[in-house]
Amino acid sequence: MCRLKQLTLLAAIFLLGLVPPLYAATLTLNTNQTSFAPGNILSISGSILPTNDSGVLSDIYVAVVLPNGSIQTLDPNFVWRNALLPIVSGYQLAQLNAPNFYSLAMPTGLPEGSYTFYLVLARAGGNPMDSSMWLGYANAPITFFNNPTPLLLNVVTSWANTSTSVSSYNLILTVSDVSGQQLAHTIKPERTSLRTDGVRTSTSDNLAVSYPQGLAASYNVQVDNATQSRCSLVGGSGTVNDASSGNANAHPTVSVTCN
Repeated sequence: MCRLKQLTLLAAIFLLGLVPPLYAATLTLNTNQTSFAPGNILSISGSILPTNDSGVLSDIYVAVVLPNGSIQTLDPNFVWRNALLPIVSGYQLAQLNAPNFYSLAMPTGLPEGSYTFYLVLARAGGNPMDSSMWLGYANAPITFFNNPTPLLLNVVTSWANTSTSVSSYNLILTVSDVSGQQLAHTIKPERTSLRTDGVRTSTSDNLAVSYPQGLAASYNVQVDNATQSRCSLVGGSGTVNDASSGNANAHPTVSVTCN
């Protein structure tokens, strides 16, 4: 019962923002998108930038507040626990950049609703429920849906077939809401076996991603930066309509010409 009260109090601190006005560090926390469905990949990135008190010993916590208000923290083995465990203990405060430090394919059966991830830096050995021990914090909210809506696009690639022409590239599909916020994202490779005789050939494929029903407004397709100057793309953007779920013919064909 005491432990439950402690976790509830910590949740209240996180949710109400009862934190000290000055920090020894500036923290950032970001997810690769803000809405997720089963099978979507969640990636979390964070950073720490000392503003003062460099070298102070600290503990780093990565926590998530679930839709029911309960809290889990990520332990040093990157396992979520129903306990207040730091992911790093005794960290000497210094600049730290951790891109994509945690990734997970979202499973089915998770409770739908809002989840908020937190990155908290506290003085080493201090009680993480005591906000006066915090050296900095950041958060990143997401929404999870169990019943996603698929967006399906037809892709046709024209290949140059010379000894020096492009033989592979990546397509990047992003779905956004009305404010331009990314909801879903996928990367798919396209490849061919070059004939090297200069006679153009074409290949057909599909590009798909799932997004939360009722939230998407538009989609955009791009060629990866590595081959962008040698592969042109037509039909790479449009509006998203839930009624066209899974119907590739309801959207323009994505035509890519690679040289």
